[in-house]
Amino acid sequence: MPERLQKMDSPTRRNLLSGAPLLVAQQTAFSYQANSAVGFGIIGTGGRGQYVGTLMTRDSNARIAAICDKYADRIDQAKTKIPGADKVPAYKDYRELLADKNVDAVLIATPVFLHPEHYEAAVLARKHIYCEKPAGADVAGCKRILKAWEKRDPSKRIQFGFQQRFSAQYLKAYRYFKEGRIGEVKLMMSYWVLG
Repeated sequence: MPERLQKMDSPTRRNLLSGAPLLVAQQTAFSYQANSAVGFGIIGTGGRGQYVGTLMTRDSNARIAAICDKYADRIDQAKTKIPGADKVPAYKDYRELLADKNVDAVLIATPVFLHPEHYEAAVLARKHIYCEKPAGADVAGCKRILKAWEKRDPSKRIQFGFQQRFSAQYLKAYRYFKEGRIGEVKLMMSYWVLG
């Protein structure tokens, strides 16, 4: 991992979701009124966008400011499932959401191949960003993410979701692997069961 990325602040997913308004901790007093809630926009209102967006609305310091999806049925679903989503602007073009002055932070929950494009646009729009994992679908996409990161506003918080990366059982398994406790690894297979 590049040294510049190792030095970045990395709150856990749980901390980020429970404290989404902390995304704007470094904003000046002139940018926000005291006790004002952070306005967040959701780019991608499918299942993941609805789930994480709903979690973010549970924090009294956060308020949903806008939603965006290319598909009208996803927007309609989000309006019924995410508290307050029926009262905010709904965009089909993510650039319109990013231009919305009421949006301080964005949740990017679109298909993986779109993450680099949406992430780069959010960086250039000077928004706080929470992007679902993985960063990109290929090396070119990940390089685009890194290049965009170089252009970020250092006062903005950027976080990628790593659902299991920091949970105790995964860290323990990784430690066993690194210490050689499971012997020489010749083949690995992985499964993820949802339900």
